[in-house]
Amino acid sequence: MSRVRLADIGSGAAAAGLDTARAGSFRREVRLSIFTGGVAQAAHVAAGTQLQVTLISRDLDARAAGAPEAALLAMQSGSLALTLPVARQIRSVRLASPAAGDVVAAFRFDGSSVSEDPVAVGTHGASGAVLDVTDRALILKRRNGGSDFALTPSAVSQVVLRYPPANPRLALRRVGDPAEFPFPARIDSYGLPSFPASTPRGADFAKIIQSVLDRLPVPLPDSLEFDLILIADQPCSARIDALDLSLLLETPGLADKTVLRFPGGRRVVERLTLALPAGAQIHAGRVNVSVSGTPPSVVPAETAAPVPPAGGEALALGPGMLAATRLDLPVAELVTGADVVLAAPAGPVRVRANLRADTAGLPGAILAEGGQVTFPSARPASVAFDMPPTAIPAGPVWLVVEALGGPAQALLGGPGASATGDGRNFALHPAARERGLAAALRFAHTSASAPDGGRFELRLGGVFLPGMPDTGAAEIDFSPAIDALTGATAALEVCAPRRAMVTLDTAVLVYTLPG
Repeated sequence: MSRVRLADIGSGAAAAGLDTARAGSFRREVRLSIFTGGVAQAAHVAAGTQLQVTLISRDLDARAAGAPEAALLAMQSGSLALTLPVARQIRSVRLASPAAGDVVAAFRFDGSSVSEDPVAVGTHGASGAVLDVTDRALILKRRNGGSDFALTPSAVSQVVLRYPPANPRLALRRVGDPAEFPFPARIDSYGLPSFPASTPRGADFAKIIQSVLDRLPVPLPDSLEFDLILIADQPCSARIDALDLSLLLETPGLADKTVLRFPGGRRVVERLTLALPAGAQIHAGRVNVSVSGTPPSVVPAETAAPVPPAGGEALALGPGMLAATRLDLPVAELVTGADVVLAAPAGPVRVRANLRADTAGLPGAILAEGGQVTFPSARPASVAFDMPPTAIPAGPVWLVVEALGGPAQALLGGPGASATGDGRNFALHPAARERGLAAALRFAHTSASAPDGGRFELRLGGVFLPGMPDTGAAEIDFSPAIDALTGATAALEVCAPRRAMVTLDTAVLVYTLPG
């Protein structure tokens, strides 16, 4: 899949399995594998990338074989001296044959001069005697019943040193490429680099991954593998607390630029096949379209359907309270606005409207946005909304009205169904399933001498895509048809009402590969 999460790298990588000491330092490489399918032309790191790694202190026995640092135990002036290469935190000391009530006392010394009072004292238990003192050399004595007893080197079986993560840092490397990309150091309050043992690094992780992706040749390999490298300057342990990386893949839906030539004199539909990557979940897409030929002439004046008479019933409007009515177009139209009967009980209210596609019998994707209108009257009146000229295919369409500062009311009276919602989710109004708002659309029509019979249309998987130009170029968004893009292919249909040349280029599908 085009995603890697904490669970995908194994439980050992999130706990003790990361413990590795090499030559007195810490380095651990965690393999991250992301499947791309081998056809993607580009990849982008999706939002929400997470990475948090915690480097923590590690306890090591300096008496054990292969320890990064050895503890030297030797007799000095009748006492047992513990000596280390450098000052370290001496976590604990274990006696080989402890007796009940044994206590280990640690004394600092200078040559043959030993301090009178111990710097640390630990009662011997199951884990030895915990001292937690930092020094390079100490005199160790066994204390029991209030008396001190000399120890010998063979009497001490274990000296545990605690190593905090020194200079912890992260890096990333693509498998097969020797170049390592270090994560940037954090800056402290003094403006100096700092390397905290634990901090969220998702943003840095995403930036480095993206920089590597941008340099890869296309198509991308079937699988991308990275090594996440955990580093510290002395032995320590590590834990991955959070990991989530998703890639949005891109591939062309059309193999080449496609030029379609339409003869004119009648409406003609040409069908192209978009190839969908195997098993892909499509998230977005787009295509660049250009139309050349004789544009239609449009009559400047508009025509408007009569607004149905309003009854006494109304639907409430307000911020987050939208009302919609379904209007059925018998033929494709160029919509330029709408008229709706509204009332404002409390006096002036700002209102706006938009036109939406029909999705499963309810308002769906926005096709055209109307400007804001201030409605001053408390009495019901017809309010006009202007919209950019938008080609709407034949069939149902929804007119949605919202009051930006309520309350206001949209009066019923139309023949279609009504729906209410918050702008994202709508439901048919239970009391008005067969009664719509008192509303009508306004249209612009081509002149009688125009050599066409309607507008250019683009459909994907049978779903109408708004934005198709009559002339010139435009980028068409596939979003309204995303739910229809399943299987191995999808039909892209171009409908032309007149003589023209239509060029489709840079058809891009954005997708992920689920696990």
